[in-house]
Amino acid sequence: MDLVTHAVLVLSAVAITLGLLYLRFWFSERSRKDFLFFALACFSTAVYSWFEIAIMNSDSLEHTARLLWWAQVPATSAVISVPLFLYLYLNNRRRWLFWSIVSLRVLGFLANLFLTPSINFRELTRIDHVNILGEVLSVPVGVGSPWGLINLAAQILFLIYCIDTTITVWRRGEHRKAVIFGGGVTAFFAFTGAIATSVVWFPLGLPLLASPAIMFLVLGIGFELNYDLHRSAQLAETLEHKESELRESLGQLRLSADAANVGVWIRDMKGNLLWGSEKYYELFDFDSGKRLTFDHFIEAVHPDEREIVKKTLTAARAVGDEYEIEYRLRMQNSKIRWVRGNGRVDVTSDGTMIIRGATVDITKLKLAQQAAHDLSQKLMGAQEKERGRLARELHDDLSQSLALLSIQLQSLVEPSGGNGKLKSKILDLTDHIERLSSDVHRISHELHPAKLEQLGLEAALRGFFREMSAAHRFKVDFESSNVPRDLGNDVSLCLYRVAQEALQNIAKHSNASNVNVSLSGSSSLIQLVVADNGSGFDPEAVNNGESLGLISIQERLRAVDGEVDVDSEPGEGTKIVAKIPYISAER
Repeated sequence: MDLVTHAVLVLSAVAITLGLLYLRFWFSERSRKDFLFFALACFSTAVYSWFEIAIMNSDSLEHTARLLWWAQVPATSAVISVPLFLYLYLNNRRRWLFWSIVSLRVLGFLANLFLTPSINFRELTRIDHVNILGEVLSVPVGVGSPWGLINLAAQILFLIYCIDTTITVWRRGEHRKAVIFGGGVTAFFAFTGAIATSVVWFPLGLPLLASPAIMFLVLGIGFELNYDLHRSAQLAETLEHKESELRESLGQLRLSADAANVGVWIRDMKGNLLWGSEKYYELFDFDSGKRLTFDHFIEAVHPDEREIVKKTLTAARAVGDEYEIEYRLRMQNSKIRWVRGNGRVDVTSDGTMIIRGATVDITKLKLAQQAAHDLSQKLMGAQEKERGRLARELHDDLSQSLALLSIQLQSLVEPSGGNGKLKSKILDLTDHIERLSSDVHRISHELHPAKLEQLGLEAALRGFFREMSAAHRFKVDFESSNVPRDLGNDVSLCLYRVAQEALQNIAKHSNASNVNVSLSGSSSLIQLVVADNGSGFDPEAVNNGESLGLISIQERLRAVDGEVDVDSEPGEGTKIVAKIPYISAER
């Protein structure tokens, strides 16, 4: 009975079965190249076993030499594909060792092309026969070739690579995989290497038979596959349970998002594809079921705000980056909708970079803010008109009446003498009336600064600061630079009122001895800074109290799209910075 031949044929069939099985796995999941290389290793081993059978049954030196020469093809394929499988499956990234093995084996294969009878034998001298398990097998005997050391070196390096792989996997904590799979591969190549070395270099009367070592792989892979199948069944059951919970959670999330008028979306940053919830489609006025891309999203954004939206999304590139932006959408019926978008950059399990986000309709909020803004402007406009009316009445009526009364009193005083006591009282009354007239004049200017319209913001501020320094116990240092001459009346009046409110607060509350004021301009900004060395305060406490000073400043600046920063601490003085966007009329 040909037991050895039949056993080798069975093992080759097992190798082909495993190769087909893993080749099918690879076709199902093309990213798993480790499956492809293992299938190639199995096929190479099966083909090599056929050459072994032919060599064990050959009685011709010439025929045996040809078989030995051609056997190097599947042998080289197996020795290269198995390291590739280990490199990917067991994740041993020791590249220098891996490429050394591949390079030596390729070099040996190339050398075999030009050597006869093969790289392992310099000369075949005879064919012996041995009886193993009742079957007579041929054993080639010859003189070993020194070129065979190339393959031997590759085999030794591969043994080292297998051992290193097993240790690496063990250190990662994958003890089962290290022992079963890595150990099986190591034993397989240790066995085949020992057989090949003994036949070529130390003739022991054994056939050139390495295929039975495949059993080490069969046992290891069989156990691994059984374990994976069992684990896959458990994972499938767990996944089904988790999917049920996820569907329920998604349903609740969808209800909550719809109730809050929130559209949820995900963007694939590589493919620029968008997935959006039903509410997202509704918010953006997209046709239901339409396949969305990033370009569709940009087209829905109002043309005036597309660039800032693109820049915001482009800036969010690193994992974990978050952004928030408000912008307008242009509906198909030409109506405008305001939305607020929030997003976060994330990475999926397969390494794809995505942005997860939510978009909420804030149109009603924006309309309410605009209505409040318009009302605030109207109230401030009405306030300025009323101040102007009062200033004119004080200046034109009361101030002139006081001046006339002062002149009349002075005419009662006779230059020649008269009642000295009466004369003294009339002079005192005249002084009081003149001081009262000066106060009326100052109040008139505070209510409506005529200099602002006549001489401009810078001159009006200088005059106001001189009056404040004269009326109170602090010194005002004023500097200005690059102040545009084409400032609008609304911006000039706003900055004047901010400075006026700031200095009046200093006079009332700060006990400051020195105030520094600077007014500066640039191509895009007008800035007013008021700093004092007074007692300071807690801005949060003031904002939460009943003081209207800072609120008045904030509202005035908001009316011209400006903003204010207040830096103050108790005992550390106060610094108020007002900023207003500026676009030159020349641009």
